Amino acid sequence: MREMEQFFDDARAEGAGARAQGAFPAVNVTQTTDNFYIRAELPGMNAAELDLSVDKNKITLRGTRSIADEGTDMSVHRRERVAGSFARTVALPADVDAEGVAATYRDGLLTVTVPKAPEAKPRQIEINSA
Repeated sequence: MREMEQFFDDARAEGAGARAQGAFPAVNVTQTTDNFYIRAELPGMNAAELDLSVDKNKITLRGTRSIADEGTDMSVHRRERVAGSFARTVALPADVDAEGVAATYRDGLLTVTVPKAPEAKPRQIEINSA
């Protein structure tokens, strides 16, 4: 079910053309008890070219990737690196604390730390003996 939701979220965010070319940027999503972590590969970009937003349990990354022109006297044999605008939305499986989201960008890797909302964290229940 989660994979189907992600599929439709990606399709809405990226559009049919982007899906045919592959999802960009590639992302990994992991979690601990307290946080989700989203790591996105964005080689050759800088932080000023990126826009990150939070809406409920969805994190959206937008930007525009440009690739240097190889020159007019060259013919292209293969083009796998695409340029242009992109949007990637990641739906997380629990509510998040939007105010606590933090992001760092270093060496082409964006790391987004997304704290879970208090009600989404596991809670230890004390058992009283009668």
